[in-house]
Amino acid sequence: MKGKELNFCVAASGGGTTTMAAYEATKNGMLKNKAQMGLVIVSDIYAGIIQKLAAAGFPKCDVIHIPWRLGADEVAHEIVRHCTKREINFLAQFGLTPTMPKAVVEYFENGQMAINQHPERPKEFGGRGMHGIIPHQALVNFSRAVGRYIPGVVVSQRLAVGLDEGTVLNFKIVDWDFHRDNAAAVQQKKLPFEHQTQIETLFSFCEGVTREVTLDSVVQPGEDQNLQLARRFAIMTEEYPKWMRKQ
Repeated sequence: MKGKELNFCVAASGGGTTTMAAYEATKNGMLKNKAQMGLVIVSDIYAGIIQKLAAAGFPKCDVIHIPWRLGADEVAHEIVRHCTKREINFLAQFGLTPTMPKAVVEYFENGQMAINQHPERPKEFGGRGMHGIIPHQALVNFSRAVGRYIPGVVVSQRLAVGLDEGTVLNFKIVDWDFHRDNAAAVQQKKLPFEHQTQIETLFSFCEGVTREVTLDSVVQPGEDQNLQLARRFAIMTEEYPKWMRKQ
């Protein structure tokens, strides 16, 4: 693949730590003179990343709020319209929870010019419900259920129509304390590696050296039920208290 200067859009999460790290990398780091962040899309008008970007000098007119309740067709129309207006040639989904509409993936060369950040192994700890702290909790649950230390992983993958189904492009192994760490501690240990992994992947597109890589499964024969229970309990641990507070 031939390298090119990226004018990228970020679909950002609420806190947006990876978005801020990528923006800083375009100013003073690995992506300087190679890529620029031309647009940021948020689904939550109160997302903390909006204030962080403003404080860092990012143009307010290039931070766009698009509520996903509009429906997939309207969301896709708005994203494509704003990207076309700014001549965006790359999309980075950094933590945005809602699923990206199919039309947006297709707009970016069927995901060939788009990446997705995931905080764990997508095959085992990706898909529906696996967002925020939940994949970290699922990792801890599964590792302790099978009685075997499984190191953490942070991933950059191609953006796909199926949730977290894109091919892995880059990953880093992150150690955690099997006996002491909870999900929050694992999440914090991974954070700087998540930033580095996504920035390196953007850089690889700039240089034209992007390669698909294989991430081996950590599930051994007979452990499928352990994995499903680990995922289910992780979702319950995070989402059930939220549901109860709303009652």
